[in-house]
Amino acid sequence: YIYSDGNNFNSLLAIDNFSNMDFINNTLRSNIITSNSRATRFNTYDFESFNFKNNILFSYNNNRCLDYQGTYGSVSSSHNNFYNQGGSLVQWNGVFYSSISSLATATINHANSHQLPPLFIDGNNYTPQQPLFNNNGTLTPSVTIDIEGNTRNNPPDIGCKEFTPP
Repeated sequence: YIYSDGNNFNSLLAIDNFSNMDFINNTLRSNIITSNSRATRFNTYDFESFNFKNNILFSYNNNRCLDYQGTYGSVSSSHNNFYNQGGSLVQWNGVFYSSISSLATATINHANSHQLPPLFIDGNNYTPQQPLFNNNGTLTPSVTIDIEGNTRNNPPDIGCKEFTPP
């Protein structure tokens, strides 16, 4: 779980120049109010594989959830949730998308991803209450427990925590 309510940041998380990466079952919650910011930035030009699954990316205000720039490798992205409160949702290889459906159509990735409010319990908690995240991820054998040490369901919940919706 990564969270910030600070100012003057361009990215909550920035990862550059990776070769192989699995980014799975994370929750990133950015309350950064700096204009033209994003919750997450992945930037690489010579990689082999990038697996991006079962994540919740929430960006406050009109800031983007994700900026991705990468070429020459294999990308597998699905079962994620991207949510902001308007404006461009994602920048993918230089193109801005305001909806998951337009991103999925253009990139052949992001199958079974959502654009829903996570309905976090409160301002500082990583537990979503969104019923559509419950048991709606894709099984990844290398991720067997959640952030609190609880066994992952099969299929797992989207985000860093297994939860039971109200």
